[in-house]
Amino acid sequence: QGGNLYRRSPYVVSAAMQFDARLASMPALFARTRWLYQELRTHPLLRPNPAEPQANLLHIHLPVSRERANEIRDAIALEHGIWLFGAAQSDPLPEACHFECYVGDSLLNLPDERVREILALLSDALER
Repeated sequence: QGGNLYRRSPYVVSAAMQFDARLASMPALFARTRWLYQELRTHPLLRPNPAEPQANLLHIHLPVSRERANEIRDAIALEHGIWLFGAAQSDPLPEACHFECYVGDSLLNLPDERVREILALLSDALER
């Protein structure tokens, strides 16, 4: 069994190095999350949960069914080349769903104006 640990040690070292880098990026990711919350306030149909940022992960609740949210996601992907989320999940309330939003490197490095455009695309589609 000791041989297995020895063979896996490069993976352990790599994971430890990545952990330190990810840990160092957390303040920037959380600052970006706070910025995203501010932007979401301009789009009342996009409701974040929790109501205030606690980590760089949140759920965004939408006032449409899961099926409709996924249709909107697919249409935006086809028309604009933007993949918004994996799969919307149904909420207990009718005609309501949510998706998980992880603020990681992609969102951290996306220009502010582009994020605003994407939020507007989603919000506008929900109004139709």
